Amino acid sequence: MASAHNTSGLPIMKCLIGAAIFSFASWILAFAQMNKDLQRCIDEGKKDNFALADRYCRNALKSDNLTDLDRSTIFYVLGKTSFDRGQYDQSIVHLTQVIQLNKKSSVAYNARGNAYARINHFDQAIADNTEAIRLDPRMSAAYASRGYAYYAGKGDFVRAIQDYNQAIKLDPHDGDTYYNRGVAYASVKDYEHAIADFDEAIRLNPADKEARQRRDAAYAAKKSASK
Repeated sequence: MASAHNTSGLPIMKCLIGAAIFSFASWILAFAQMNKDLQRCIDEGKKDNFALADRYCRNALKSDNLTDLDRSTIFYVLGKTSFDRGQYDQSIVHLTQVIQLNKKSSVAYNARGNAYARINHFDQAIADNTEAIRLDPRMSAAYASRGYAYYAGKGDFVRAIQDYNQAIKLDPHDGDTYYNRGVAYASVKDYEHAIADFDEAIRLNPADKEARQRRDAAYAAKKSASK
């Protein structure tokens, strides 16, 4: 998963805004009243066929028989495709339309928070993920995303670690969250915990070269600090 840039001067963390977080929520497939264009909108969006998803979604919006849930589904897919194309401002516009139609959509708040983080609007990212957590206290992705915003946007390592702790408690199988918590621990010179987190990130994803590099750096920093 690609790392995101920040303007804080802090070590880059992995921005947890990939398929695992910006996914199609179950409520979309379970409840949307499907017409042909809406079904293709969802199917092409899931396959990251951006141009086709955009076309079918916009065709679906022309229907006179859409429910609010149908419209929120379409705008969510448009938000995803805009995000995946790097059009974060447009993604925010679409996801705001989802929220206007469904103010209880925790996934839309989380997704919009992720888009805000991509353009370094960290206060909004924190606010949206806080609302996602209020709506769904068991959403591990929202804790992980807010932890990233606290770290990359605020330099608040303690609150970042607290959010990563909760994310890992809810989902102990996400290697990127261990990686990010390891970076946060290293930033407060807690190298023992940092090394342990990088170990776990590598166990969960043996191909993670960044975690191996960070672990090597943490070992070196620990050795230097002990002199």
